[in-house]
Amino acid sequence: LDRTTANYAGSTGPQLVSTVLATPEPSLSHALARVLGAHLAPGAGGASVDAAAERLKRARLPMADALLMMTKRLPVSEAGDVLDRVRADMPTIDRALTLVWLQRALTATGGAGGAMQRAVGGTPLALAGPWTSRATQLGERTFQWPVGQPLPKSIKLAAAPPANTVAIVQYESREPEKSSLPVTVERRLYRLRKADLAASAKPAADNNTPQRGQGPVDLVARAAEFTLEPVGADEALRTDELYLDEVVLTPTGKTAARFGIVEVPLPPGANADRGTWGISIRNAGAQAAEALERARFVESPRGYAVPIERLDAPVTVRHLVRVAQAGTFALPPVRYYRMYEPEQKAFEERHRARVVVR
Repeated sequence: LDRTTANYAGSTGPQLVSTVLATPEPSLSHALARVLGAHLAPGAGGASVDAAAERLKRARLPMADALLMMTKRLPVSEAGDVLDRVRADMPTIDRALTLVWLQRALTATGGAGGAMQRAVGGTPLALAGPWTSRATQLGERTFQWPVGQPLPKSIKLAAAPPANTVAIVQYESREPEKSSLPVTVERRLYRLRKADLAASAKPAADNNTPQRGQGPVDLVARAAEFTLEPVGADEALRTDELYLDEVVLTPTGKTAARFGIVEVPLPPGANADRGTWGISIRNAGAQAAEALERARFVESPRGYAVPIERLDAPVTVRHLVRVAQAGTFALPPVRYYRMYEPEQKAFEERHRARVVVR
């Protein structure tokens, strides 16, 4: 594990190096793995686990202390001190594991987490109406309204809720939203065309055999060189063509936005392509083609999403896109939002609302 990097969204900033996956001290990551492994497989490890736990205690890291609390090697009374040391500049995976392990430690001991379990995951909380209830892997209770039923105008509880109960409502709406973040979102679509290579750049011999004093001919690189042709706002897309999807995020405020997600919608049947190796793009007016950066997206229900670690200057996200299903489709705008404050979001203003695929 200590040889694996966990930089968020490809960033190499030192503040993003995870102590669980990449650390200058291999003994620390090994100690985390030993204690967690012994917790998952009771009885394994023996004295080596005790030595690993002592190593974690000396480290005084929030994630290490949370693991020790979950494995009952530290008192949960120190949970407040651990939470005070959880900061926004922590690596995402470290912060997530710290909070999950703390929640499980408190739940097991009947502390604050136990009160939350009884309020949210236990039987005292129920909704009036045909809601379907289920428990998540972390113990929270969720309720889903049946598909096809008339939507309720209000949410009613079957009985008075326990003290300090918190409810989160998630729903989908067709009403347009307004941007609440000082970020400008622009999306451009380009058609990829094979580059027209100059005659002087072609091999001297017809059989493409390198001549004396001449290096090997890079036919692969030449075959994968493309130029960009802008796609008009009302122009139809074709299933036999390859496109470059470009999203530009420009912050307009004075404060940098951290840990964000940009969601890019695609029409049904379309998908982003992970294969960018060997593809070069020649921009208009450029003397040479540039290699296309590697794909770094994750699939989303309506397209793809890309994590943005820090937004304090314009950021450009580019991916190859293919369409496969003909038809006319409505498309929502590109959305950028804060991962831990999703109510803060920005939308593409002049977006392609209607897409025709042939």
